[in-house]
Amino acid sequence: MGRNFGTVMIAACVVAVTLGAHPVLAEMLTLEQCIEQALKTNGSSPYGLPQARESEHRAGQGVWTAWGSLLPSLSYSHSYSHSKYPPDSILDPITGGYIPSLSSSTRWSASFGLRQTLFDGGANWYSVSQSYHNRTASRENLRGTQNALVLGVKETYFGLLKAQELVGVQQAAVRRAEQFHKTVESKYELGSASLSEVLKARVELGTAQLELLRRQNDIRTSQAGLNSILNRPVDDPIEVAEVTAEGPQTPTYEEALEVGRRESPDLGGVRANLGAAKDDLGIARATLFPNLSWSAGRSFASTKSGDLYSGRSGTWSTGATLSYNIFSAFHQKTAISNARVALKYSRETEQQTEMALNLAIKQAYLGVDLARESRNVADQTEASAQEDYNLAQEKYNLGAATILDLLNAQESLTRAQTDKVNALYDHYVAVARLQNSIGRR
Repeated sequence: MGRNFGTVMIAACVVAVTLGAHPVLAEMLTLEQCIEQALKTNGSSPYGLPQARESEHRAGQGVWTAWGSLLPSLSYSHSYSHSKYPPDSILDPITGGYIPSLSSSTRWSASFGLRQTLFDGGANWYSVSQSYHNRTASRENLRGTQNALVLGVKETYFGLLKAQELVGVQQAAVRRAEQFHKTVESKYELGSASLSEVLKARVELGTAQLELLRRQNDIRTSQAGLNSILNRPVDDPIEVAEVTAEGPQTPTYEEALEVGRRESPDLGGVRANLGAAKDDLGIARATLFPNLSWSAGRSFASTKSGDLYSGRSGTWSTGATLSYNIFSAFHQKTAISNARVALKYSRETEQQTEMALNLAIKQAYLGVDLARESRNVADQTEASAQEDYNLAQEKYNLGAATILDLLNAQESLTRAQTDKVNALYDHYVAVARLQNSIGRR
C-alpha cells in the first residue's frame, strides 16, 4: 500500500509541476487593456456586439433618409426610338412601273423633373423626429451591449485572479501537509506516533495535492475563458495584472439611483422608443390632412440627337397638386388606433423599466454591502484560524492534542484562507455589477 501510494504522489507532483508552470512568453494584460481589446474585437459572440453596431449604423442612415424626404426630388430620363413602317408601292415616272418604298421615323427625347411635397400633415417632420429617436434607441442598445461585455470581461478577469490566489492558498496547504507528514513519520520512527497517524498524514497530503491539481486546472480554464471573451485562441498564454487589495470605491445608494436614472442604457432606450411611438401617432394622424405638392420640369424632343437640347425643342412645365383621401377603407382609423395602443404600451414599458432598474440597483447595492462585510468577517476568521492552527500544532508537538485536532485546525485554516480570497474577488464582482446596473463601465 505504501509503495502504491508513493507512486501516486510522485505522479501527482509531476502533473502539478507541469500544469502549474506558467508559459514563458505569456502576455501580461491589465483590466483596462482587456476591456479595450474586447470592445475593439467585438468580444465573444454571445454578447451580440456586431449586431448592435450594425443596428446603430442602420439607424444613423435612417436619419439621412428622413431628412431626404423633406427635400425636392430631381429626376432625369433619356429615350430613343426608331420606327420602321411596312413597305409601300409608288409609281416610277420614268419607267411607268411600281417600285417598293420603305418609310421610317426616329425620335430622341429627354426630360428633367423636380418635385417636392409642401405639406403632408407633418408626416415628414414626424418621420425626422422618429429617426432621431430610433437612432438614440439603437445607440443605447449598443451601449448596453458594450456594458454587458465589459461586465463579462471583469467577471472573467477577477475569476482568473481568484483562481491564481487560490492556487497560492492550496500550495501553502500542501506545504503544511508535507511538513506534517515528515513530522509524523519522524515520530513514528522514534516510536512516539502510531501507524494510524502516519496513514492519516499521508491521506491529508494526498488530498491537499489533489486539490492543488484542481486549483491549477481552474487557472487553465479561467485563462481559456478570458481568451475566448477577448476573441483570442483559447490556448494562447495570458497573464493578468494584480489589482489593489483595498477594494474598489462605490457610490452611495442615492448617488447610484440618480446615476442609474440618468445613464442606464435600458431606461434610455425605452425613453427613446417612447418618443418614437409619439412620432408614430403623429404620422398616423397626418393622413387626415390634405397633401400639397408642386412640380416643375423641362422636356426635349427631336428627330436628331444633335438637335435634342436646342432651345427650339425644349418645353417647360410646372404645376401643383392638392389631394385629399376621402375614404381609405378604414386604414387611417386602424393606423391611428394601433399607434395609440403602442404609445400606451411604451409608457407602461417605461414605468416598468424604471421600477426594474430601481430594484436591480437596490439588489446590486445590497450585494456590495454584503460582499464588503464578508471581507471583514473573512479577514477576522482567517486570523483566528491561523492562531488556532499555531496553537494546535504546539499542543500536538507537546503531546497535548491528538492528530485529529491538528488536522481539523489545518483544514479550518485552509478553508478560512480560501474564504478570504473568495470574499475579496466577490467584492470586486459585486461592484462591477453595481456599475453595470447604473449604466457605467
